[in-house]
Amino acid sequence: MKYLFLFLLSFSSFLLGAQPEHRVAVGKKTIEIEEVDNLMIIGHDEDDLKISRKGGSREMDEKNKGMRKISANGKVDNTGFGLSSQGFDDKVVISQVGKGNGTIILYVPNTAVVKVTQSTHRGGDLEVDNFSGELDVTMMYHKVNLSNVYGPAAVNTVYGGIDATYSSGPPAEDLHLHSTYGAVDITLPKNVKADLRLSTSYGDMYTDFDVEVETEPLKTSTDSLAYHHEDHRSNSRDGLTGSLNGGGTLISLRSTYQDVYLRKLK
Repeated sequence: MKYLFLFLLSFSSFLLGAQPEHRVAVGKKTIEIEEVDNLMIIGHDEDDLKISRKGGSREMDEKNKGMRKISANGKVDNTGFGLSSQGFDDKVVISQVGKGNGTIILYVPNTAVVKVTQSTHRGGDLEVDNFSGELDVTMMYHKVNLSNVYGPAAVNTVYGGIDATYSSGPPAEDLHLHSTYGAVDITLPKNVKADLRLSTSYGDMYTDFDVEVETEPLKTSTDSLAYHHEDHRSNSRDGLTGSLNGGGTLISLRSTYQDVYLRKLK
């Protein structure tokens, strides 16, 4: 009886501590995520978008019991996680309502197109893990960490750096990583086949790969926005065009004021 009581007590504690989830049917719609302070995105093979949370609290005091959080622009927390979920003909928009609470974890379909925008200094770094859909990220102040992101990806940051690691194989689609004031650091398997575009205006470039460098210098682009989603050479004074293991998927790395690191997976 004593052991049964302890088991029931432990199980009850587990249930009380477990975070519930909220699901959103997305179908083939684009998922747009706006201004979520602390965010982790994980790819999964289900059709729905699943919302969960790490840390934070769902507790409510007596004054707001039975009420929902609402923002100044009229968005309402309809998920139970301080997030607004709005469905449109071609997209689902997930946005934060009020202050953030813990780290939001979004499990997104691996077939989805995901766009993330974070323009405020609140919150922290963005993490994206094991995702094979299309990814488009624009971050102002925080760092972006990618781990095994195998779909086409374009990541642009202003003040935060970008780290990307591919431990389960080389990128399967074109990859564009650009930071204005942060370093760009990528780790790839040693057998990766890739075409390279590396550039920095005021930093240095480092690698432990044997890069096959093209001798033709990069052309200068006058359009500072041309980098995004396009294979423009560079608007920097120091750029490199080359390949790894005979060439393949395009990997474009650019930092304007900091260094670029192209690492071999150990």
